[in-house]
Amino acid sequence: MKIKVSVMILEIDENQAVPDFNVFLTEGNSIPSKFLTTRTVEQTVQEIYDEFTHLQIGYANPILSDFRVADLEAEVLYIATVPKGISGVKKGRFVPHSSLELKNFYERHIIERPRSLPQQPSPR
Repeated sequence: MKIKVSVMILEIDENQAVPDFNVFLTEGNSIPSKFLTTRTVEQTVQEIYDEFTHLQIGYANPILSDFRVADLEAEVLYIATVPKGISGVKKGRFVPHSSLELKNFYERHIIERPRSLPQQPSPR
């Protein structure tokens, strides 16, 4: 069974009266992901960060959000929340969440997430 690690990177702008956020998408308009190989999950997440942004896992510590299995592939979804303007995008772009049409699996995690950085779970 293949295991895909996906990281939904959310960029929050807390300078507005109602905090707004954007979702990072790859050039192919998908959530960044990689298949798990001989590396650890943390190393795989850092590889995703290195390919698309200048983020470090120590700063943008992703939170395990969900897991699903379809056919012979499993997907582990992590969510990382960062302040607006610090991610240093290499490839891809941030898109306002209000203009997105994502698969239900991803969309529900955007709807359920806390609305500000202080409400995010702290890394353990």
